[in-house]
Formats: sequence, C-alpha cells, structure tokens
Amino acid sequence: MKNVQTPLTNFKFFGNVWLEEPSYFLDQDGYDILRRYMPLIRALDNEWQHRSKPIWDLQSRFVQFVHEETQAWRQRCSERPAQFLLYPSGSIAAPLAHHLLNPTFHVIDPYSRETDDSSSPTIYLLQENGFSSRNSFMFDQICRREDTHIYLHLWTEDVQKPHDDFVRDLRHHMSAIVEICWGEVAWRKVEQQVELIRFPLWGKYKDVRLYLELEENGSELKRFVFWVLNVQDTALGLAASMVDMSIEGNLYEQFPRHKYPRLTKQQREVRNGLMESVKQELRAAFPVKAHEEEERRSRMDSKRKEKSQQIQTILRDLENSQKIETHKSPLKTGMENDDSELWRIQRQKIQDQAKSWLAVSQRISNKSLPLDPLAKERLGNLENPAVADSDWFDLPMELIAWLQNQDGLKIGGDQISCREGIEKVFRLLGFGEQTLHTGSIKTSPIGEIAAMVGWGENVLPVDRECLTMHFLSSQEKNGRFTS
Repeated sequence: MKNVQTPLTNFKFFGNVWLEEPSYFLDQDGYDILRRYMPLIRALDNEWQHRSKPIWDLQSRFVQFVHEETQAWRQRCSERPAQFLLYPSGSIAAPLAHHLLNPTFHVIDPYSRETDDSSSPTIYLLQENGFSSRNSFMFDQICRREDTHIYLHLWTEDVQKPHDDFVRDLRHHMSAIVEICWGEVAWRKVEQQVELIRFPLWGKYKDVRLYLELEENGSELKRFVFWVLNVQDTALGLAASMVDMSIEGNLYEQFPRHKYPRLTKQQREVRNGLMESVKQELRAAFPVKAHEEEERRSRMDSKRKEKSQQIQTILRDLENSQKIETHKSPLKTGMENDDSELWRIQRQKIQDQAKSWLAVSQRISNKSLPLDPLAKERLGNLENPAVADSDWFDLPMELIAWLQNQDGLKIGGDQISCREGIEKVFRLLGFGEQTLHTGSIKTSPIGEIAAMVGWGENVLPVDRECLTMHFLSSQEKNGRFTS
C-alpha cells in the first residue's frame, strides 16, 4: 500500500503561528509571493514589540474632526448634533485593531460616545469572542450614529470626507500590526488609501483573506489587514494568535441565533424619537433623495409584512397537506403499490425541501441581503476574484449553507462557492435573465439571484415571485459588520 505523506506543521509564519509546509498547497504564483514577502514578515515579527509608542494627539485630532464633520452638514443646511459622533475605544498602541463600519441607535444609551458599548449587538459579539477595548483598538469608518442603510444610500462624498480623513490619520498613527476590516465598505476605504497586497494562505487558512500593507518606502511591512466578509472564526482566530491573544475558538459557529441585547420599550421609544430627528436632519440635507428613500422603505416594509404572511400561509398549507396524506391509506398491490410508494417518497422529499427553504427564508427575512444593482465601477472590479467572491460571502450564512446542502444545485459534485457558480446554476435552471429586475445577470445583486435559484430547486404549486419578493423586501443593512 502506498504511503501518503502528511505535510508537517513546521512552517513558522508569524509570532506563535505555525503552518503546514506550503509546498504541498501553493502553486508557483503563490509560492513566488510567499518567497518575496516572507523576509518582510519575519522582519516585522522580530521588531514590532520593540517599536516606539505613537506620539500623536488623538483627542485634539478628534476635536478637529468633529468641527469639520458638523461643518460639512451645515454646508448642506442641516444641523447634526456632535454628541452622536463616537470616540474610538482602546489604546492607539494596541497591537490589534477592529475597523468597523458605523455605530447605530440600537443601544441602551444612544447618547453614549463610547465605541466599546456592550449593548450594541456588534460589540456584544466581539466581547463574547474575547475582544474588547482592553486588548484592542476599536474605531468606525463612519463615527456618527446612523442607520447603516441611510449612510449607504444617502451620504454624499462631501459629508463622508471628514470621516475618511480622520480614519486615514488614525490608521497612519495607530500601532496595530493586525487590523480586522469588517465588511467590504471598510476594506474598500482602506484599499483606496493604501496599497494592499493579497497574501495567499493555505491549509485550514486557505479561505482567509489576508493582505499586507507596506510602509510608504515599500521595503517594510506596516501591518496585516484581514478582510472579514462574514463572521469567520478561522480568520479571527488567526488574527488573534498573531499577536498572542487568546479568544474563543468557534464562538460564531456555535453562538445561538438572536442572542443579542434587547432594548426595553422605553429604550425603543427613545431610539425611535431620535430616528425621527434624524429624518428631519436628512430631509434638510438631501431634500429629494431623503424623500425617495423614505418612500422606498415604506414600500419595502409593506411588502415584508405581506410576504411574511404569505410564507406563513404556505407553511401551514404544506403541513395540512402532509397530515391529509398521512391519514390516507389506499389499498393497492404489486407494481401499482410500488409506484404509489415511490410517488409518496418523492412528494415527501419535495415537501421537506420546500419547507426547509421557506424556513430559511423566514429566519433571514430581517437580515441583510445584497439587493442593490451593481454599480458600474463594481462591475469592472468583478474581474478581481477577491471582489467577485465578496458578493457570495455577503449572503447570510444560513442561505449559503442551504444552497450548498442541496444535491440538485451541485455542479460536477461541487458545492456553489462563489458568484460565478450561482450564476451558472441560475442559467442551468432556465429562468432567463428577463426574470431579474435589472434584466441582466451581471448587474443583478446576488441576493435576488440566490432567491431565484432557491425557488428553481423547489417544485411547488405556488408563485415563485412570492418568496423572491420576500427576499427583495429584506434590504435593510443593519450593524457594523455589514459590507
């Protein structure tokens, strides 16, 4: 019997992180990148703990930022309170930094200006995983409390600029040798300001997106940048290990769904009152766009309620149909009985599959799905595999798991694992691009394509548009992990 040699974990990568022998995993291009940049990685490994602490007045820079930010809104005839601009948490000398997207009003005390607030669902998850301002530096790309969808849909470059400038200075002076960028928006902001080099990992870390940020001279490594597109335990574990930090190993994999801090009725009323004030501020700043956004949200809320009721009806009909079928006991013999049993098994399989699909759609109905048509500049970037894959990983984890668990959606036995794969399945199911809202698979958001593929895998006597529209109603992008 031929012996299969197992690669040894004998490659020292960084700090206390040891990896398997890379020659077993990397192609020639990957190995060339490894040989080119490992000397810089080893140099940083040897000297980062001896670096001098940053001498930079963060507090004064924040005061300047607050003035510039509120002035930018004032230029748009809107007075936006400075008290909702949050100060970064933790030490700027911390070895690890969390680059979040933006704080929201979903906290116990929305007047608090502390980023590391355990009543925030995002920060709560980080703290449960072992991260906090005691061992990390935490900052937001957009420091103002705002619903994320408002920032993504309404904010213009002039009001974003003070935030971008502040974060650029922050990143320049912080000591962190490991930065975790939560989501595509935060990562893209970094990519626009500095040159990032994709570093190929291998073995159990092969799916981790790791980038190298070099110093301005190009001959020294400044820090490692992790692009976390979804909640990835493997990436977080590696990032923490590189700075000798101990965290939970698989928190997100096992974390119970919906176990987040809940607001009381009184706290929700305070939040809703503040959101009404925000609407007035946005109407002053963006008279036309704000009105259009409010109408869009109103339509989507109505559709969400309507489609949620329809899905409940479908589930009840399936259950009733199953009960009726169970009580039927036709007396048949021979081949006729075999055919009947085969039909019953197939029908049961279809029902079980459909119920699982509908259950998944219910669970993610209030989660973020990438449903906005792709912008022209993003279409050009789809040539970059890392960017194209980001679409796939922006889908909720439950939806990815469901799609990958269906034998009928596998191509050559392989699960769907990227945008290109789900586009191919969409075409094989024979929908036709005219069924998409944009009329083109290339410009359509992956959330809509995923919804159509899910329906294509389920043979049900119901209108496919029902669940598709249910997905399309879930456009809110909440939380600072959102990309």
